[in-house]
Amino acid sequence: MPFPGRLTGGLARAWNGEGIWSVANQATISGMSFVVSVIAARLLGIEDFGRFAMIMAFITVIGSVHYHLVSGPMFVLAGLREKRSNAYFLTLRRGLLASSLFAGLVVAVLTVCLFAGRDGGVSIPLIMAAGVAAIGQVLHDGMTRILFARRRARAAFVLQVVRHTLFALICVAIWASNGLSLATLLLAVGIPPIVVMAPLAARSLRRNRTNTRMARPIAQRHWKVGRWMVLMVLVTMLQEQLATVVAGLFAGDTEAAGVRGAQIILGPFLILIMSLENIVPRVAADRLRAGGPQASFAYLSRLGLLIAPVIAIGCVAVILFAESLTTFLLGKDFARYAPTVRILALTPPILVLRDLSMVYLRAIENTRAIFRVFATSSLVAAAAIVPSVMISGAKGAAAVIVTCHALSAAMLMLTAARHRSANMAVST
Repeated sequence: MPFPGRLTGGLARAWNGEGIWSVANQATISGMSFVVSVIAARLLGIEDFGRFAMIMAFITVIGSVHYHLVSGPMFVLAGLREKRSNAYFLTLRRGLLASSLFAGLVVAVLTVCLFAGRDGGVSIPLIMAAGVAAIGQVLHDGMTRILFARRRARAAFVLQVVRHTLFALICVAIWASNGLSLATLLLAVGIPPIVVMAPLAARSLRRNRTNTRMARPIAQRHWKVGRWMVLMVLVTMLQEQLATVVAGLFAGDTEAAGVRGAQIILGPFLILIMSLENIVPRVAADRLRAGGPQASFAYLSRLGLLIAPVIAIGCVAVILFAESLTTFLLGKDFARYAPTVRILALTPPILVLRDLSMVYLRAIENTRAIFRVFATSSLVAAAAIVPSVMISGAKGAAAVIVTCHALSAAMLMLTAARHRSANMAVST
């Protein structure tokens, strides 16, 4: 085939494929998350930004629990069959509506618990805004992942663009009216995804009611695949998002802002890692179905060797220019947290290897092993996080995060390698 023909064919395959849309979708999410965080850091001030970071940490944890109960098992189960029924996805959408409302209630209660004992207490608008932000985040994430599972990647990307365009318009309106506050920023985060996904949600409620009988068997199947992953999320809160909360509670809101600020600087380098969640679990399950554990393991190993070095190069650049990047993006108040940035810059390459190992173990439905690994690393986090924060503030929290990520990655890689070796021994 002539070169122009090969080029045209390659572009057509990319346009019709899912990989490019998955990366574009995650790039949009991560890019806007980066923009939101920079806006919050610049305009709210370092203390209010610390409070914003703690609320968003709660939302992230709730969203992660939801992913491992709904979306994660969905990708695995979708990959184990050529096609899943419309009734299956309709049942998931209906469950998503209820679970997103419950997530909003949980985050609202946690917001009250976090700020009620402080000077001035907690305002009703802030409680409501936190709940709305949680509902929007969980609803949009779940609906988007359902579209990816149904191989409608372009539609998922378009809805993501519409959501963030609406967010930008709301932010401009708030800024023009001089109404920017912690509560209004949270509302700006939560309202657009609710508006964008409202038509899909309404269609789910209008469909026939007979599919409700599928809810129990689907929930049981998802629970079987995801139950250990949910427990893993709960036991890893201290070494992940709640490190920000612990820093705020024991060292002050500004230290929570320092931890979150360091995570913002590294955000763009996590795009590739997070984009894997929409495609890789299903492809790994496809390879497992077609060629067994060896084929799935080989696919994930090749992917890790491709992605980890690229991310490592970016992290080295962050380490070298941490202070300049922090001051330029977040403001001079954050410059003193450049050492925290350098410490956390060690995590992205580790996370690539850790997450790919988790994908393999989840594909073979050995999620109990994942839970055991994270339970072990979380014991280390639970013992170390509070004294580390009290002694070294944000740097102490960052050191605990890196240590626990490295420990869990090493243990997961060893577990996956042992399973592969055992499988090879049986097959020979």
